[in-house]
Amino acid sequence: MLADAWRKLAARWEDWDAHDRLMTLAVGRGELAMAGRLYRIRLARAPDDAVARRGRDEVVRRATLVVPSSVEPAGTPNVFRRLKTVAVGVGFIVVLVLAVLVFQHLRTLSAGY
Repeated sequence: MLADAWRKLAARWEDWDAHDRLMTLAVGRGELAMAGRLYRIRLARAPDDAVARRGRDEVVRRATLVVPSSVEPAGTPNVFRRLKTVAVGVGFIVVLVLAVLVFQHLRTLSAGY
């Protein structure tokens, strides 16, 4: 639990590796926002705490990292995007052919009158 890890971290506050482990745990559990809150609380109690400021900044940095979506694995071609492009192209050609056929049919009808 993040609260237990935070309490253990308080005993080794100056050890940046311990902070890094806490943040890695928070990211893995989806609790990075809670870690950020804990650092903000620490800063509210000790505004001059450089380690807490660095921790808060690191939480913000990690929260804003661009992470590839699990739906679209990085480095693989996007099959759905290509399929959509092909479908739109085929649809355009079909509509164009139908428009030409309708135009020719109307021309044939108007020539008959």
